[in-house]
Amino acid sequence: MNILLIISSLLTVAVVAQEPSISCTFFDGFEAYGCNLNINNPNGFNDFTEIGGIHLEGFSSDDVELLYINSGVSSNVPSILCETFPNLISVSLYAMGATGIDDSSFRGCSRMTSLNLASNQISTVSANAFADLTALRSLYLDSNALTALPENVFENQDELTNLDLSFNSFSTIPAGLFRPLENLQSLFLAYANIDVINSQWFESNGQLDFLYLVGNRLSISVDSFTGLNGVQTLIMGYNGISEIPVGALSRMPNLRYLYINGNNFVELPENIFTGLDELITLDISDNPLTIIHDGAFRGLENLDELGLSNCRLRNLRATSFENLTNVTFLSLNFNDIEELPEGLFEPTPNLRYLGLWYNRLKVLRRNAFGTITDLESLGLDGNIINAIDRAIIDDAENLISLFFSGNLCASEYFANFQLSRAQYLPMLERCFRNMRYIIDTTTEGEQYAFFDGPQPGIALRVNADSEIQIALTPFPFVWNPVVEIFIGRANNTLSAMRFNQETDVAVVPTPNIIRQEQWNDFRVTWANQVIMVFGGNDSFPFMSYTMESFVPVNFYGLRAVDSIANWSVQPLDF
Repeated sequence: MNILLIISSLLTVAVVAQEPSISCTFFDGFEAYGCNLNINNPNGFNDFTEIGGIHLEGFSSDDVELLYINSGVSSNVPSILCETFPNLISVSLYAMGATGIDDSSFRGCSRMTSLNLASNQISTVSANAFADLTALRSLYLDSNALTALPENVFENQDELTNLDLSFNSFSTIPAGLFRPLENLQSLFLAYANIDVINSQWFESNGQLDFLYLVGNRLSISVDSFTGLNGVQTLIMGYNGISEIPVGALSRMPNLRYLYINGNNFVELPENIFTGLDELITLDISDNPLTIIHDGAFRGLENLDELGLSNCRLRNLRATSFENLTNVTFLSLNFNDIEELPEGLFEPTPNLRYLGLWYNRLKVLRRNAFGTITDLESLGLDGNIINAIDRAIIDDAENLISLFFSGNLCASEYFANFQLSRAQYLPMLERCFRNMRYIIDTTTEGEQYAFFDGPQPGIALRVNADSEIQIALTPFPFVWNPVVEIFIGRANNTLSAMRFNQETDVAVVPTPNIIRQEQWNDFRVTWANQVIMVFGGNDSFPFMSYTMESFVPVNFYGLRAVDSIANWSVQPLDF
């Protein structure tokens, strides 16, 4: 019997705990009187007769202008909120668990200017849900479960300036949804499952100046940006866009900030940005971009910042950055750039920041840089640089930061370069000295081309279609004693060392070590009778051999098997 009484009591407590309730903890803010809402209404009860809570002295329900969810869950917005507090100005029902908004939800709240319904589970909004919110200026419906909205749901929101519909999975957006929003300034439609921009969406939104479209799957047409004459900021990152038709962007003549990072652009065609005379920031980073066509940046004479980091750029042309006379910030970090062609930065004399971190640069020649007297920060970390034309550093008289870690001829972060120039220049002396000994040559046929080896190593860059061979000898010809190095032997599967033209002293598997139609970087050292072969700027050799008897290395020879090879070789001092 006692057990039955206990069970009955527990069931009674559970029923009471589930009774719908709604109350306020009132507060006096700096500028307004408000309610911190506590609600227990998971089943969407809408017959509340009162809101619990005690007003602060001197205040009444008519004075409540702020309403913020404090605790609890409600699957609806009870109509008693606006009935009790008709003068609400700012309401936040963030993450309350609401699943739908109906005609009664905000009836009577005609003074409301800000409504936050983000991070709920709203899947339905009735056609007249916001009919009474004629003063609304900001509406947040992001992070819900919306797949559609009634075409006239914003019919009375002509004062709305900020609308966020991000993180919903729309199956359709009606052509006239935004038509009443004549004063809309900022629109967020990120991760909203949008695949096209309807050319009718923005016909009446002449005040729109900020459009956020990140994380959709957009396909752009010539008419996509119709009606966006006033837009100054367009963010379209991570949409899978591979092409923007020439002329499409010119429909936004006032655009100042354009972000198309994280898409699928492989090339930038000529004239893609024409008509954007006001553009000052352009971010194209995180694209599989390999080609910048001549004239791609035509019309961007006022551009100040250009981001091209984390692309797949390898071969730039002298004309790649034409028309960018006012660019001060240029980021080319995390690409595969192997060489800076003559005249590359001459069209950008006003550069203050140049980022070339983690590319494959080996030599810096002055003829690529032109006049860079305004340069303040130069990022070169993570390359394999072994030689620098000193004139580059001398010209950069305003240089403050030089990032040079992880290179061959030096590896330092040079901070406060302006103040410490006299201290830092000797630390770069090896880089400057190596410029005098660079050998650029082409080999063809079976004979080695020999060169002096004044230092105990060489850093070489080679473009070849097949196996390359390097001979280390006391003489400028092949004669014993000699050590020969074969890289990419046996159809590019092995590498080996051979002593005195007959005995293999080292053989290692190196599949596909020679990459065709691009530069390949290696280092060979021969100090203390130990020959080591490294790839790029690797810390450990992939092949080595300790000579049993002393062989003086005064010369090195170069050749490629059955192909023409282009070489760039520098002495390696360590």
